[in-house]
Amino acid sequence: MKSSLKNASISPRKVGLVARLAKRFSKVNEVIDQLRFVKKKAAGLLLKCILSAVSNSKLPSDKLLLVDIKVGRGTISSRFNPRARGNSNRILKYSTNLYISLRESFEAIGKSEEGVAPSDEKINEPKGEN
Repeated sequence: MKSSLKNASISPRKVGLVARLAKRFSKVNEVIDQLRFVKKKAAGLLLKCILSAVSNSKLPSDKLLLVDIKVGRGTISSRFNPRARGNSNRILKYSTNLYISLRESFEAIGKSEEGVAPSDEKINEPKGEN
């Protein structure tokens, strides 16, 4: 369950700040709730991409976990700013590529957190000195 956003007109540095916030949470519902209250353009772009990945999975968002968010550099367009004496300064306009991957949670497929069904075996505790 993946989704991508390519050549978004925002710097990768700005998107990385919000992506680090989203990586703190593993459940998709928690990530969506947090991103709704962040007042940054990058939060809106990240939220749209996560919702797109949820719709690609065809599962409810409460059964999905956020696996990975990758923020990469997209194309760079350059502009020129005229300066004194016929000189010019170059202005770089960065764009961002954003990749998100989700997976189904262990609770949804009926396993414990370790990926193995819990066993009924008793664990032998070490004997203390008597």
